[in-house]
Amino acid sequence: MLPVAKSTEAFFLNKTLFDRFSANTGITTDALRSYDGIFSAARAYYDWSDGHNFLQINDYYHYAYVGMKAHGIGSYGITNFSFFLQISIAQIMKI
Repeated sequence: MLPVAKSTEAFFLNKTLFDRFSANTGITTDALRSYDGIFSAARAYYDWSDGHNFLQINDYYHYAYVGMKAHGIGSYGITNFSFFLQISIAQIMKI
């Protein structure tokens, strides 16, 4: 993990290994253009590799924040020195 900047999402791909995975599964780098595609590829990779991880999210706060902003859902903040988060289960499932 390289902390490039607080608001930068970086994705590093081992192309040599991915090419072997792609040849066997038909999943291409085009599938990696969205979080949905990345997670679909991760599930396929898990099966293909006998349980190895395809990716690791190192900062769940920023992952959730970016997901909420990308889908235009949820709100959060601080009121009277207390943190609040307003999001439904259905909205969480989108992230």
